[in-house]
Amino acid sequence: MRYRVGLDVGTASLGVAAMLLDNDKQPTDLVWKHVQIFDEPLEKSQAGLKSKQAGRRALHVCNDGRLIGAKVESSK
Repeated sequence: MRYRVGLDVGTASLGVAAMLLDNDKQPTDLVWKHVQIFDEPLEKSQAGLKSKQAGRRALHVCNDGRLIGAKVESSK
């Protein structure tokens, strides 16, 4: 028997699945699956705790270090 394993790795989750393959290497059955969701990591900011992912989305930088865009958060 042959199997194929698939992984899905996210910033706050992990998914794994194993499929049984036929002689032509085509999936025939899903034999095992698991999903684990973790708490999103938080960091301190002036406005309180915010997700690290939100901080990463706020600033976009090119590979050579140039700033290509920024999102500005309102401080209401």
